[in-house]
Amino acid sequence: MRGRALLTSGTVIGAYEWRALKLEPSAQIYGLWEHDNPFTDSTGTQQPGFNFSTGRGAGGGKVSCPLPWMSGATIAPYFGLYGDYYFSQTGVALAGLTTVPLLQGFGVRGTGGVAINLFNRAQLTAGGEYEVTANNFQIWTWNVAGRVPF
Repeated sequence: MRGRALLTSGTVIGAYEWRALKLEPSAQIYGLWEHDNPFTDSTGTQQPGFNFSTGRGAGGGKVSCPLPWMSGATIAPYFGLYGDYYFSQTGVALAGLTTVPLLQGFGVRGTGGVAINLFNRAQLTAGGEYEVTANNFQIWTWNVAGRVPF
């Protein structure tokens, strides 16, 4: 056996209404642990064993304000703010990667966008996310997603 990996994740999301606002507090965690045994690659070169772990814990919330749009449909602008903690650890220094800092420590993340809920409970969302980490990484993410219930 060359190695093994374990990926775990969990999320808890609340849903509350206050006046015209929808509040969604949440907590999320994921982790990946990997162990590779020493092996010989396809060129006949012996490769050392390798241990690696990474993950993120996050907590925060999102606020949206659903507004009537068309008959039976709503449009809901949203904003969220989250605090993250990243952890990464490696058991071996890899040639060529020793100067790359691991994503480690705290970060803050803001999200915003719009969700359109259609007549048959289908949903279309478009938004973005900006995060600054303790390593001073700045991460921009944009997404568009659709969901259709069965």
